[in-house]
Parts: sequence; structure tokens; C-alpha cells
Amino acid sequence: MPGSQPGDIVLYTEVTTHCTNRCDFCPIDLVNRHGFITEAVQLKVIDLISSFPNRKFVVYPHLVGEPLMYQGLEKYVQSLASLTNVELWLCTNGVLLDNPRIRSLSDSGLRNIWYSLFYCAGSHYQRHTHSDNFDRAMNNLYLLLSQNQLFEKIHIVLFSEDNREIEHAIRHKENVTIEVHRKAHPWRSEGRYLKEKLFHLIFSKIAKFRTKYICVSIDGAVCFDWRNYNFYNALGNIMNLEAAFIMKQIETEHIDKAKRIFWR
Repeated sequence: MPGSQPGDIVLYTEVTTHCTNRCDFCPIDLVNRHGFITEAVQLKVIDLISSFPNRKFVVYPHLVGEPLMYQGLEKYVQSLASLTNVELWLCTNGVLLDNPRIRSLSDSGLRNIWYSLFYCAGSHYQRHTHSDNFDRAMNNLYLLLSQNQLFEKIHIVLFSEDNREIEHAIRHKENVTIEVHRKAHPWRSEGRYLKEKLFHLIFSKIAKFRTKYICVSIDGAVCFDWRNYNFYNALGNIMNLEAAFIMKQIETEHIDKAKRIFWR
């Protein structure tokens, strides 16, 4: 994952559950929440990060949904970008990333963009995203690449095998990277999540320097696995949790609690 190093905390702060596409690998239509992040949740996320200035957070205003559908994104980006211990990334499908939005995000302090185009052919894009947004997404990608100097890093993610056109377009752009042949990571259903949670947590204790995740939903629910899309068995709500408590739990990850859940 670009930007993250062993010991960093990757924080997903979801800003919306709305999206322009309906990708066949995404559980967006199965989530039990709808709408946009509240200002109160935003302030608690900022407080969590600010409370640990010696820890580096790689922050994505994203989990389920397309962040650019949230009209308050730039204000939130500006608040996150002002924190000295944050490396901020926008993860987007690019459909709404037109020139005014590129400029407003840059002006807000955004320096890193994760561009999930996924498919380089219109027919594949339509089949798997169930949308007609391919031309917009592709055109906006080239628009972004024409202004790549506004950002420190641009990372393009593709599932496609034939990426020659895009690879040719970025060959002289040192701040642009591309990830090809990417596989769709599985989103766990709640039942499977329960069965796998114990093994996941035990492994996380063994892997001392693994990447740690904090995921916060638009409603403030907190969990430590981005695949747990409905925040089943969440730690609690960020509005009621102390920052120190959340950070302590991410280190221990409730092994005893997981055992009780698994064996009940």
C-alpha cells in the first residue's frame, strides 16, 4: 500500500455510502447505513489522530462509497491535511474528478490520489461496474495526469491485462505509479467474518510489525478490519470512545473476546 510502513496506522474514515458505480466486487448495496459523515464524527477522527502526534497515520477518507459524492470533502481534507502526522490519500473511481474538483482538492491540501480505474476497456468497465462512466473516468484520468505536478503521488489501480496506453502516458511522470493485474480483495460476509476472526487476530499478534487498520463508518462505528463492511461486532462508536482506548485495543485486538465469539 503506497505510503504505509510497518508500524503505521492506516485509517479509513468513510465519508459516504453513495457511489456512481455498482462494481460487482463491492458490497455497497449490502451495507446497513446510508448517507454522509457527520461533522461530529469528523471532529472525533481528527481528535484521535491529534492525540497521538508521534504515530504516523495514513488516512483515506473512504471505505464504502465514492468520496467525491460528499460535498463537504474539501473541508474535511483541509482539516486532515493540516495534521503533521498524517499522510492523506484520496481513493476515487475518478468519475467526478473533473478539473474544478482537481483544483479544489489540491487547494485543500490533498497531495496523494489513489485512482481506481480498474478496467481499461469500455466493455469490461460496463460489465463489472454496471455503469456507463468509462469515458468520464478515462478522460478524468488523463486530465489528472496532465496536472500531476499538483500532487506528490498518484497511484493508478487496474485489473486489466492490457495497460499499454496508460503505461505509455505515465512513463515520464516520476510521481505516478501503476498497479496492474490487481485482484479484487474479498469483502467478508458477517458469517464468514465470525468464523475467520479468531485466526485473523491470532495471526495479527504473531505478525508484530503488521499494518494496523482503524475503520470508522459514517455513523462513527469503529472496527479494525476494512473487510468487515457492516462493522459487525464493532469496538463501539467513536463518539463514546476515548482515543487512548481505541489505540490500546488496536494493539491487543481483543483476543479473548474473539475466542468467546468464535466458540459460542
